[in-house]
Amino acid sequence: MNIGSCKSCNATIKYDKIPICNECEKMFLSKVKEYISENGVQKPDAICKATGVPLKVITYFIDEGILYDVDQTLDFEAQTKMDNYHTILKLNEMKSQLKNNGNNKQTKESLGFLANRKR
Repeated sequence: MNIGSCKSCNATIKYDKIPICNECEKMFLSKVKEYISENGVQKPDAICKATGVPLKVITYFIDEGILYDVDQTLDFEAQTKMDNYHTILKLNEMKSQLKNNGNNKQTKESLGFLANRKR
């Protein structure tokens, strides 16, 4: 669990995957569902451009099964951004493990590239 600011309204929140508060998440989901009901199934990047809802949030909705009536294919640029985003999430999770278990030899070995990384 992380503590930070909502990327939409700057409220202080605890979050696991995306730094968005519950109110903004509901607002974004409502916008996306309304757009889909009016325009039919669309690709996530098209929904992002039309609604202003961040692509990371739309992908989160899809990954969590909150939103399923979406064409889940992305154009190359959007796919590259999402791949980078998922890599960053995984690295942050690994850093957190290392921080919490920093003296654990097995953790250091399994996360060696982070443990030996120069800051």
